[in-house]
Amino acid sequence: MATRAAVRAHVTATQASEAEGELQVDLTAEARSYYDLALALLGRQQPRLVAIGGLSGSGKSTLADALAPNLGAAPGARIIESDRLRKGLHDVPPETRLPPAA
Repeated sequence: MATRAAVRAHVTATQASEAEGELQVDLTAEARSYYDLALALLGRQQPRLVAIGGLSGSGKSTLADALAPNLGAAPGARIIESDRLRKGLHDVPPETRLPPAA
């Protein structure tokens, strides 16, 4: 995402250098905005863990999907589902029920 923002900053700055008047001012501001976005995307952020628990079918995944884009830097938080991880460790598809020992 930072690379894409930097490329857009470069392209827009090139367009600004060829423009005149108010268009040049607008394009210069847009290029600066893309550059600032690229820098922000590369910045370090304090790690954060948000754990969501509850009974089966209580809306944990729905809540996680709604919260994730708003946590941390863009593109947001990464959702790690313990059921999928556990089933992956046992080489079974996500739909397969594992025995209690797993």
